[in-house]
Amino acid sequence: MEKDFFRGVARVFARKGKGYSRMELRRSVGAVQCVEKAAVAACLITFLMNIMDMFADGFSGTMLENADLFAMVVSVLTVMISGDILFTAVLILLLMPVKFRLERMLISYMEEPQDSEAERAEADDQRVYFGLRAMGLTDRESEVARLAAGGMSNREIGKELYIAEGTVKKHMTHILEKAECAGREALAERVRGLSSN
Repeated sequence: MEKDFFRGVARVFARKGKGYSRMELRRSVGAVQCVEKAAVAACLITFLMNIMDMFADGFSGTMLENADLFAMVVSVLTVMISGDILFTAVLILLLMPVKFRLERMLISYMEEPQDSEAERAEADDQRVYFGLRAMGLTDRESEVARLAAGGMSNREIGKELYIAEGTVKKHMTHILEKAECAGREALAERVRGLSSN
């Protein structure tokens, strides 16, 4: 929760473009709301404890009957303006624009249509990855399989993943065995089938 809160505050003051997901924004808004609720609860508890201390120190019920309204209001305001409650009120006031900005970012993020396409592409990538992993491929073999299905040669895959061409060939042999495919075309078809499901 602390990480979400501080990341949210950092996002509010960052000048960069989007580098976060909708879920990260939601978690940040939730964390800021939790901090606000905790601050309000702390404020109420502090206020009630100060009132109880006033009664314990001699602010008795008989004094309440005899005291004028102005004296009572002044004593309650004195308790409210004590350092703890003032700090909490300032904290809540400082958090309001942060929460407002995060909520606005979340709303604008949800209104942009190209984000749904990016999220759909990310979901397709995850489906392909988990489908390949379900076939028994390792992480590296899954990467090689996706790139090979995209039409890249062994040399291009090696350059992309910073591995030797011979290593790519070895991975391709294992991939074709595990995926039970006769060749690259069959593998490409199988990967396309995973992304469309």
